[in-house]
Amino acid sequence: MNRALARAALVAASLTAPIGTAEARVVVFHEPGFPAVESEAPSRETLATALEGLDVSFAGIDALREPRTLAGADLLVLPYGSSFPAEAWPALRAYLESGGNLLALGGRPLFVPVTRADGRFRVGPARADYWRMLAAVAAVAV
Repeated sequence: MNRALARAALVAASLTAPIGTAEARVVVFHEPGFPAVESEAPSRETLATALEGLDVSFAGIDALREPRTLAGADLLVLPYGSSFPAEAWPALRAYLESGGNLLALGGRPLFVPVTRADGRFRVGPARADYWRMLAAVAAVAV
């Protein structure tokens, strides 16, 4: 297991709930063909193994666009390095602004928006706008 996945497993293991309560609910973004930027994306099998013992569900772009997918999730895992699905940004932002946890594997979190058109993915330019929006909200909340 590579170093990033080992760290992910440790973080995920720390989310396990105390004995007698439900396990941590983890949502892992997984979309076949989705491009990884600044990192190599681990396979679905590797992620499932690293998060074994937790209540893990895998969600594609369409599922992530639905706020109910992240409702009650303890952790969102974005395994594609710096890239993330721009189509799902409103739901991702709402989840994170409401106190949700993010584990981005490799690269810079929320730095490269990826869109879909005609069944193909388009990698946008790297930009800090997305995480800066979250940082601004966090600063105001403090």
